[in-house]
Amino acid sequence: MMSSYLTLRICAILATFLVLSPALVDDHLIRVVNWPPGPANENHNLHSSSGGSGERLQEYYAPVHIAAAKPSNFTGPDHLRPIINSCYKFLDAKYEYQVCMFKSFSQKEVGSSSTHHLSPTRSLGVWRSWEIENGQFRALLYDFGHACSTNSTVVSHRKAKVELQCGAHPHIASVEEPSKCFYVAVVVTPLVCGDDSVMAVYPRLQHHHRHHWDQLFTDWRSGLYTDAGYRAALEQLYRRAGLINDASLVEGTSCADCLSRLEELQQRILELESKLYALKDV
Repeated sequence: MMSSYLTLRICAILATFLVLSPALVDDHLIRVVNWPPGPANENHNLHSSSGGSGERLQEYYAPVHIAAAKPSNFTGPDHLRPIINSCYKFLDAKYEYQVCMFKSFSQKEVGSSSTHHLSPTRSLGVWRSWEIENGQFRALLYDFGHACSTNSTVVSHRKAKVELQCGAHPHIASVEEPSKCFYVAVVVTPLVCGDDSVMAVYPRLQHHHRHHWDQLFTDWRSGLYTDAGYRAALEQLYRRAGLINDASLVEGTSCADCLSRLEELQQRILELESKLYALKDV
């Protein structure tokens, strides 16, 4: 029972690290506990060669990359479902961009023809949620791309916005980087053209969410909400309806704080592992 409890505590500490320090997930290796040692680990020595009660438990971690962030589930107008996972490319003088609708946004540096295939692909984000303005679906928001240092001490993740524009042939019209590590693409699609392609949020809400919106609108018109208060209340409604997600958790994270916290958590894992090892024969 105690052994199981300590194992759960180690897992809880690892989970705490992932919540508090997501900025390190993409670019660092963490070590995961492989306990109890099984046949696959028989070549790993659990004791130092010196022997005795003071033997130090040697590390038998397996270095692994944490899985990349996954896209959110599809939300929004049903008439956009045909382009889920459809990918479009855009080439400028320096980069090749690829936007996969409701999935991912990536960037690859353009070099000579002999080295282009060797250039690493950089994630600019995965599909997270919608940008909603004046009750309309305005743009797809991508977040949790590769880490990006805005200065020597602050680490954030690349993020992007994909605006939809009416046009006969699907393609990317433009890609810009208006601010460091934030990208804006314009994707042309016929699915947002005409009266049958209305991007209004209200008709696509469940009944109880529409009823709540009606009440908010009545209260706003009665003066119970200011304009800012009404917009904030609608944002909360969108969030409860699953149309928008909170902003990136890693914005403004201090790299020094992350590393310090990581060291503390690793030390605590070692302490718990030592106790776990001491109890293995009990």
